[in-house]
Amino acid sequence: MPGLTLRRTAKAAIGPDYFPLLERELREMHGSARLVHLDLRNADNILVGDDGTPSLLDFQSCLGTRWLPPPLRRFVERIDLAAIYKHWARRSPRRWERNAPRRSPA
Repeated sequence: MPGLTLRRTAKAAIGPDYFPLLERELREMHGSARLVHLDLRNADNILVGDDGTPSLLDFQSCLGTRWLPPPLRRFVERIDLAAIYKHWARRSPRRWERNAPRRSPA
């Protein structure tokens, strides 16, 4: 696949739709394939295609979740999501702040 890993891609080269699309595709993978990646903290496992679209690489640590009880399945899905949210916040903090849900003070 032509492109660069997220680690090697300049922040300015990441389009505003990249991370929302990555999140949507990851949620689709969790829902339809019942699969979690579990190594998305490594920015070398996320590709920024030449056309700006996201792809995931290196599924060595992946886990099928069809057999998992729902609470455990949701837990491992959140591990994947937390990883991309960290990349999102580091690589496009202004966009993240605008799109992040507002939390009420405790």
